[in-house]
Amino acid sequence: SAQQVQDPPAGDCGSNPAGGALSGIRYLADHDVGYFEVLGGDDPLESRNTRGGFPPFCRILTDKNGIKSLTSIDGQTSILLYGRHINSKWTVIIDKALERLRSGEVDKEVVKLGGLTWELKRSNGGGYNYRCRLIGHGLELQLATSPGYHGAGAEIPLARVVYGWYICNTCDMRAVTARVIDYIEELGGRVDRYHIQRLDIQTTTTRDILSGVADALKYDKIVTHCHKVQTYTDGQRLESVTWRTSTGGWALRIYDKVREILDTGAADKWQFYVDNLDSTAFDRVEYQLSRDLLRNIGITTFDDLYDKYVSLMLFCCHNCVRFIDRPRTHGHTSDAAIADYWQHIIDVYTGTPYTDVQPLRRTARTPDGVRTPEAERTT
Repeated sequence: SAQQVQDPPAGDCGSNPAGGALSGIRYLADHDVGYFEVLGGDDPLESRNTRGGFPPFCRILTDKNGIKSLTSIDGQTSILLYGRHINSKWTVIIDKALERLRSGEVDKEVVKLGGLTWELKRSNGGGYNYRCRLIGHGLELQLATSPGYHGAGAEIPLARVVYGWYICNTCDMRAVTARVIDYIEELGGRVDRYHIQRLDIQTTTTRDILSGVADALKYDKIVTHCHKVQTYTDGQRLESVTWRTSTGGWALRIYDKVREILDTGAADKWQFYVDNLDSTAFDRVEYQLSRDLLRNIGITTFDDLYDKYVSLMLFCCHNCVRFIDRPRTHGHTSDAAIADYWQHIIDVYTGTPYTDVQPLRRTARTPDGVRTPEAERTT
């Protein structure tokens, strides 16, 4: 059965007190440091994570055949913060900058708030009537026009935070979120609570997953209640397949990550994956989970996620889409074994039965902006 990875105790950078199959785990960084952003130099948002430990993601796992897999929360994960504005000078600064944008006086406005410099953009709307978007420091902070309670139980969030891929891949999200809340309160806001609005969790692996998925699609070796499927092929080769529920509760995307990187020209991401996987060929399995699905499982905050991560991933891998080792027969699939390649993904997500688990290697920016490998932090 899956085993929950526990936080390392104080003074131990990486050992797992649970022992057993997961003994010898080493985490991404020093256990008591949670980085808000890693761009080199001192950052006012660097945060001490006194709660300790890293989750059962943001790590590299290597199986007995030498297949490496990287698992982490992914970019575009977002939270909603609820509370109220308190009159402060930062609202005046933003309003003046927005006025210059609306008038066409400038195409882009840069503002400095609480010691941090942000690129400010007008909001494109959205369901929460955001005033503006502050972009920088590895995330996007979208501020609401008029947060608070608005009758009939309607409540507009104070802000929405969208985390970038690098923060998600290299940080303790509890510490990051706590620092975001501290920052907003330093600017004069008041945050009462938050919840995860969207959660993206991914595994990138050197194992060939797409060939197995292509075979499952062809010979009906898939168990799912979702029949909204979209596939992309390059000639006869499957490049991407997506299952997405009509209600937006979840989506599962399996695709050739190398092809995506080459198509988008994301050289820094390419180096990140090559450094960590020691390979130039890898597939991606990616879940996008909504607030409603998470709430039904009892996950509202990142603390909940850390406590229930293994249960969440077992639910996703078994209940959303399950790949089996034989074609379905008259709808009876309860006795069908899980396909070997899909069991590999389940093992990666849950951490069993691996013994060789390594931290992701963080990278740093050189003066020309290109990320280069950096040795992992140790105590």
